[in-house]
Amino acid sequence: MLLKNLLLVFLGGGLGSLGRYMISLMCAKYQLCYNDFPLHTFLVNITGCLLIGLAIGFFIQNPNRQMQLFCVVGFCGGFTTFSTFSLDFINLWKTGQTGMASLFLFLSVTVCLLMTLLGIYLMRAK
Repeated sequence: MLLKNLLLVFLGGGLGSLGRYMISLMCAKYQLCYNDFPLHTFLVNITGCLLIGLAIGFFIQNPNRQMQLFCVVGFCGGFTTFSTFSLDFINLWKTGQTGMASLFLFLSVTVCLLMTLLGIYLMRAK
């Protein structure tokens, strides 16, 4: 059972990381950055927070521990980028872009929390 759970988290995390990478490639390809604002990280974080909210809301109503490990721990854990978020914030701050760093920090935390709540609400509204 433990080996199966580890494999589910591993596979989900790989798919989540691949999704995060694909978003960063698309943002670069279509030049979706605005004045050094790390849009790719922001998009992944808000999308990941919505997805984790939807998943938790779903699994509250439909318990399935193995699928929850795959989706929440694996996919969402591999997809969301708060480690990258932290590095982007520090880089903005260190380069003297304190206004942009502050905006990025405020929007990332506020919108991600709201998206998680929205995901849970949408799954409970059924």
